Amino acid sequence: MVIRRRTLPWAMWGWIVLFYCYQYVTRTTVPNLLTEELMERFSLDAAGVGTLISYYYLSYTFMQIPVGYLLDRYGARRLSAGATLLCAVGMALFVESSYYFLAALGRILTGIGAAFAFVATLKVIADWFPAQRIALLAGLTATVGAAGPVVIGQALGGLIGSFHWQTVFCIYAILGGILSYGIWHNVRDRQYRTRELPLDLKISFKKILLNKQCWLLALYTMLLYTPMSAFADMWGTIFLKKLYGIESAQALSLNNLLYIGMAVGAPLMAKVSGMLKCRKIPLYIGALGILIAFGSVTLFPLSMMTMIVVLFLGGVFINGKVIAFTAALESVPKNLSGSISGFVNMACMMSGVVLQPLLGKILVRHWDGQMECGHPLYSIEEYRRSFFVILGCLILAVFIVPKLKETFPKELDNIKS
Repeated sequence: MVIRRRTLPWAMWGWIVLFYCYQYVTRTTVPNLLTEELMERFSLDAAGVGTLISYYYLSYTFMQIPVGYLLDRYGARRLSAGATLLCAVGMALFVESSYYFLAALGRILTGIGAAFAFVATLKVIADWFPAQRIALLAGLTATVGAAGPVVIGQALGGLIGSFHWQTVFCIYAILGGILSYGIWHNVRDRQYRTRELPLDLKISFKKILLNKQCWLLALYTMLLYTPMSAFADMWGTIFLKKLYGIESAQALSLNNLLYIGMAVGAPLMAKVSGMLKCRKIPLYIGALGILIAFGSVTLFPLSMMTMIVVLFLGGVFINGKVIAFTAALESVPKNLSGSISGFVNMACMMSGVVLQPLLGKILVRHWDGQMECGHPLYSIEEYRRSFFVILGCLILAVFIVPKLKETFPKELDNIKS
């Protein structure tokens, strides 16, 4: 029994983080593999397909505050199991529908279900692990999530070469149902006394809205994440395919280097923060690093080998968001861990809501009218022009860091990493 108690928190974290990994694939791999198919299927241009894909981000984003409150109030077990199932059902509807309305509805349902994943993981971490492990586990969570598009995404891409893409993604949806069953039977909730819980959504939300630090961290996270939400999750594969004249599978592998870098760098960034005993320096490193890396990717003619290195490093630097989430958890009482995680994650995903269709509109505005296989054909310069928006966001992220307060807990100063 003693062994079981020691291993139980890790097992619970493992089941919830698998959900985080699962929904990550529905957010990134699906649009990356199907963008051109969706353009042809629904007769869409870049703005239209960007809007369709962004419905996920729209529902995901605006669910974050109620998700955080619900997790604080009712715990992660039931909500995560139901959300996993909803995510799977929504994805099946999205890939199977021949009607735009139903495809959009499927994308919305997937986003609603996926909205619980990351916040539920942080909730389990905050509830079941000591304070000195929060940054490390937040980093490991980001690692597993980023590994999803790399490992599972490549596998799905390979299967699509042998089977119809609708069949492949429907099988993946069935796996979501199995995962839901596993979460239901293996995750437990920490029981708080009633007086320790926020009385209602208005009270918990008000406490966060009145905290300037929470707003700054949310804005920093949103700006820092734009290369992932607007480039890696949507336009990156097509851009790299056109840039190097390679096949979609090769371009996807290149694009996935951002996720590989994020997976490798998440625990590394957490470790650096612990060694330096601060949060602000890693936040600077993240913002400046991804600004330089993404600027190099989009503005300069890089060789394939250089591109591989720069994309990987860009993924590493994106992990400034892991430190931002950790700082946010350290800025509010523990019983608001779900609500603050939801608030910051809402801001993070807002970047996809805005930039995916915005970049599409910029592409359409400067499009020269060329067509290929029934869908618009955009040039490298047109893509680069749209990516200036992302660079502007990263510059703003750098200027936010000086306004943040240091949150590294004083009681951890004497704890050895």
